[in-house]
Amino acid sequence: MTLAANDQRIDVSLLEQKMHSFMPPNASAEQQNQVWYRHIYQPLQNDPLIKDAHKALLLWRDSMTVSLVTGLLLVIGGVNVPWVAKIFEHYSLSVPFCFAFACGLAANNCGKRMVTNTVAIWLRH
Repeated sequence: MTLAANDQRIDVSLLEQKMHSFMPPNASAEQQNQVWYRHIYQPLQNDPLIKDAHKALLLWRDSMTVSLVTGLLLVIGGVNVPWVAKIFEHYSLSVPFCFAFACGLAANNCGKRMVTNTVAIWLRH
């Protein structure tokens, strides 16, 4: 509900009314995820707006993973291979980790956007 409250496209009272038929008010986080996936996301997953947000989420997540692996390999190379240590200054090893952090933030934002896009479209149907 926090994401819905911050999105102008989503009528929170309508969302609560529609969700009432699927989920009890004191549902666990696991139950909420199951309802969201089965009743909201899955029927609409091929909508272009939702597919685009999901694609962006996956690309940013994968970029973060590649950055972390690259940073880890540079650290291992710097420790074990002397010529690698001479090429890279120690502070330059922070670049892939900073990039991974930025990619993680972008992936988080895309994930939230995917959820709000899905809910906004679901409420219109």
